[in-house]
Amino acid sequence: MNQFVLSRLGRQFSVAFAAAVVSGLCFGTQAHAQTPTPVYKLWSLRVNAQDSAAVRSANVTASPVTLKRFVVSDNQPIQDGATLRAAVPPYSAKFGQAFAPLPNGSGWGTAAGGPGGTVRRTFYEQFTVTAATGATVRVDSLIATSSFMLTSSGANLAVAYSRSNFASDSTVITGGKGPLGPVGGGFPATATLPADGPAPIPLTQVNTTTGNVSTYRLALAGASGVTINAGQTLTIRMYFSCSSTGVARYALLKDVLVKSLQPVVASSKGSSKAVAGLEVFPNPAQDKFVVNHASLRNEARINVYSVTGQQVASFVAKPNTNQTSVSAAGLTQGVYVVEYASDNARITSRLIKE
Repeated sequence: MNQFVLSRLGRQFSVAFAAAVVSGLCFGTQAHAQTPTPVYKLWSLRVNAQDSAAVRSANVTASPVTLKRFVVSDNQPIQDGATLRAAVPPYSAKFGQAFAPLPNGSGWGTAAGGPGGTVRRTFYEQFTVTAATGATVRVDSLIATSSFMLTSSGANLAVAYSRSNFASDSTVITGGKGPLGPVGGGFPATATLPADGPAPIPLTQVNTTTGNVSTYRLALAGASGVTINAGQTLTIRMYFSCSSTGVARYALLKDVLVKSLQPVVASSKGSSKAVAGLEVFPNPAQDKFVVNHASLRNEARINVYSVTGQQVASFVAKPNTNQTSVSAAGLTQGVYVVEYASDNARITSRLIKE
């Protein structure tokens, strides 16, 4: 599968300006009208189950996640055999959301009524993207960070989406990239998620020290993406399995992001030359990232902003170059806006720092 392009979205300097920005408009520029329009929606799952209003596109509506036959951690210390395990919070920056069939992290085995080591249609976490009034949007990719607490036994993930809330259609995401490279070979080849199995993506084991750090980038419908019209909802379900019968075996999930391509942006000074959407990779980034941008004769700058609009870093993009390497070592974990700014155009993209 060809590597799918990560989303490029607008700049945010204030809450009032955020709606225009994530709709694809950039400060000092004018975006060409396009159908469908870009979308950006993030569930960090670090504090609660609601998506982030600060970075949500204006062309989609708010929605919390839904757990089916799973519950979040009860945040209690757990006696695991002879070991007393520290409490795992239901939501945290280190792990994201921690959930299981039972609040103490048990109940995964089939004897306890859980899914066991094979993903099953009735055990999932659900995310929805609804196009706002007057909007038609396209979702190209899903990015999520996921792992399992204290076990890798039968610990798996599968992802499927539907435009009918799984009433008349169901499509498995069959390709993408994980922490160890392409994960497409681990997905089922069938177009519809079976009621029982097979195990699509094995998830890594972590402990209370390492935290949840494995990120997966998954393409919807290959390079085509999925288009939804005004009022229509795209439902994404993430299915989890685990064959361990121990306690404190939580599925961990955070920074679930759905997004798409940014429209072409042209200069507001009347130039007929359009600037393509800004590409930032790798995304999420760790120590550094690379910005692909237009090649201009004059010097430009690459600015980095927090989602509240505070500039946290700035770098020079040299003339007659179309790629700039940027250090991310000084950035804390979180979501940022990366801006490429020249005399006559500004264009931006979102960046997740791990």
